[in-house]
Amino acid sequence: MGEITRIAPHSEVSLDSVGLESMLSACLQFGEPRLSYLQGGWYCAVDMKVSTAGASFKVASDFNNPGPRDAVRQCLDRIQLTIARK
Repeated sequence: MGEITRIAPHSEVSLDSVGLESMLSACLQFGEPRLSYLQGGWYCAVDMKVSTAGASFKVASDFNNPGPRDAVRQCLDRIQLTIARK
């Protein structure tokens, strides 16, 4: 798998004007996204690409998002926060 790359900070790219399909495609650069409706709310998770053998991690939204875009947006925001930390 490829290494994690940095996406533009939230202030540079407005996800408010981007469609759901584009947001999910953005998730693909970081790993394998999943979007589902569970227990009355939308949920998104990305099994992140890592370059270390035997290592894995997942970034996910909360389970109670009111819409699919909200769940994907929350997941992308969390990905950004995760990869920005060193």
